[in-house]
Amino acid sequence: MTQSVIWLFVASLALLIIGSLALIRCAFREALLWGLFALLLPPVLLWYAMTRWRQTQYSVYTIAASLLLMTASLYGGAAAPVADYLQQSSLAPVLTVYGWNGRITLPFTTDRDIPVPNAAEVEALRAEETSARRRAPAATTVTEKSVSTPAPTPVLRYQAAAFDVLAHYTGRQIRVHVMGGGVIEGVLVAVGGDGITVDAAQSTGTVGYALTWSRLARVEVYAPVGSVRAPTRSVTTVDLPATTTGAASP
Repeated sequence: MTQSVIWLFVASLALLIIGSLALIRCAFREALLWGLFALLLPPVLLWYAMTRWRQTQYSVYTIAASLLLMTASLYGGAAAPVADYLQQSSLAPVLTVYGWNGRITLPFTTDRDIPVPNAAEVEALRAEETSARRRAPAATTVTEKSVSTPAPTPVLRYQAAAFDVLAHYTGRQIRVHVMGGGVIEGVLVAVGGDGITVDAAQSTGTVGYALTWSRLARVEVYAPVGSVRAPTRSVTTVDLPATTTGAASP
């Protein structure tokens, strides 16, 4: 699905360029001065299209269709991949100068629940953690004859985790380093045969990232120090879960 909306965005961008060039061509065909004004001053191009509707209507229809397709592709899930691509391209410094924050923010967005295949396991883990917190005060009660020392507070830290144990950390905060650069921070919501799904909090809500195994350079889990099994070697295909490479599960 993500690949389809990306191609739809590329097609709409190409259609927008074709429509704009056709509109500028109409201005040049009428007069060189009109063409230069339309090329250098976009508001003049809009006024020209409105006053020469018979000659420019098909170009305007093409531009309008491309804008509709582009909007549909961005709302369909192309916003995050396109933003990642722009961050890694040579256009990133130029866009930053003009105030771009590295994200494509869409108006009128709504939070959507993402179905989690192992929702029952996540709920069981949450119930177990709640029960453990309720039992904690009774375990540290100080009696008159014996004084128990408080348990040390566990130190939480991001730690590199082997790919074949990521399913045990569903519902936890993780940090994903993708191939080619870039970091995604969020909650691990699903681990499947094709990859993982991460919910990342943004200013407009929560965005779900579906990442294939081939895109992952390193995955770090936010957990107590020493509780995460680290990769035994550099990330290769043997570190992937058994559902993708046939390796034995831990």
